[in-house]
Amino acid sequence: MKLSRKNFLLGGLGFFSTHLASQIKSKSIKEEKIAIVGAGFSGMYAGHLLATQGLSFEIFEASSRIGGRVRPLHDFADFPVELGGEEIHGNKSLYYKLLEEKKVPLIKKEFENYYSIKGKLLEESEADLDPNFSKIQDAIQSLKFYEREDISVEDFLTKKSIPKSYFHIAEAEIGSEYGVNIKNLSALGIARNIQNWKAGEEVFRIRNRSNLSVLEEITGIIQKKTHLNTQIKKIDFSKDKVVLIDHLGNEYTASRVLITVPISVLKDGDISFHPALPSFISSAIQKISIGSGIKIVLKFSKRFWQANTGIIVGEGWIPKFYAPGYLRGTLNNVLVGYVVGDWADKLSELGQDVYKLAVKELDSLFGKKIASSSLVNYFIMDWKKEPFIRGVISYPSIGEADAREKLSSPVEEKIFFAGEATNPIHYGTMHGAIESAQRAVSQIISFL
Repeated sequence: MKLSRKNFLLGGLGFFSTHLASQIKSKSIKEEKIAIVGAGFSGMYAGHLLATQGLSFEIFEASSRIGGRVRPLHDFADFPVELGGEEIHGNKSLYYKLLEEKKVPLIKKEFENYYSIKGKLLEESEADLDPNFSKIQDAIQSLKFYEREDISVEDFLTKKSIPKSYFHIAEAEIGSEYGVNIKNLSALGIARNIQNWKAGEEVFRIRNRSNLSVLEEITGIIQKKTHLNTQIKKIDFSKDKVVLIDHLGNEYTASRVLITVPISVLKDGDISFHPALPSFISSAIQKISIGSGIKIVLKFSKRFWQANTGIIVGEGWIPKFYAPGYLRGTLNNVLVGYVVGDWADKLSELGQDVYKLAVKELDSLFGKKIASSSLVNYFIMDWKKEPFIRGVISYPSIGEADAREKLSSPVEEKIFFAGEATNPIHYGTMHGAIESAQRAVSQIISFL
């Protein structure tokens, strides 16, 4: 079935069908203690699942907060602005079902998109009249069926004879969704991602609260078992008990360890292992990529865009703006500029002044200096600069192959991995993160 443009890039596939064991076989369950490294969506949800099974555990978080790459900005607008994970992909995902159980009101994402083409901002229906716009949209749709050599999306579009002056559309619609520029994005990886999608095509936002508040509600008392400001630097699993050593030299023991930190932390070697991880695991870690990302949150005294605006695709440094306040706030006077990959690395050098560039580009898109004359406030979220995260989401890179499946493998029944980057299909999503936690906890229980 050919996907419509509005239902195309949803960022994942069907969730794991594994279920937690209904009974734990071990007679020495009281001796079991699981250490979870990382208190993001995956780590916290893993703690929740372990608690439901009556297993002892502790969670270690390097930063001063839980949630990882899910973080709301409060007191900026009359709704919580999501600085990280924002959208709920599909009505068949595990996260969607949890939201249903909690009776969290959702907004179905059915908005109008606008595109800058040759310096003119057009509604999608107007843009459709441009042959090259239709051509690049058709090429984007055809990515689903790509089966040839592993090339970049940029090369794929070039082979389709798409003019480079239209590549900014792909940067906004594909690059921004997957967290990297199209020159680094695998066409084959995207094809695999789309072909296996089983979570439903709809996209939702939470209406009147943040994703973090939902995580806090789900995990509840589990947060009391979380050690904040505790960076695990070394894991020794050479003996019966696993020893974890933090940045201050404090030692903790566990029978098994579940590691849920961002893939960037593993790639950079922030955590050392003794003995060394198997080569197929360490190789998998290096093959999985994560991109930089900046969200530029802008509040205006008045709205100068249409109320039901979805994305605004520009031709400058910031390929995509979107309005997060539609049906969430009473004013709907916030726009967010989103830039990823190499472009985010470049703009990161501007620091807080990156907001000036965003406003300048909006002035160019809408004219009459309407953005600069009505700007009230701004906030910059540069995920690459977060010391214990250093990126937005993992993405399908060229040559990745089956690295995520390999990273999902337990090591000596003691070391387990979870987190969005370990999900072979739903990487880059909140539901992918909690589904990886479900898979990892199921693995742990199978060894008890």
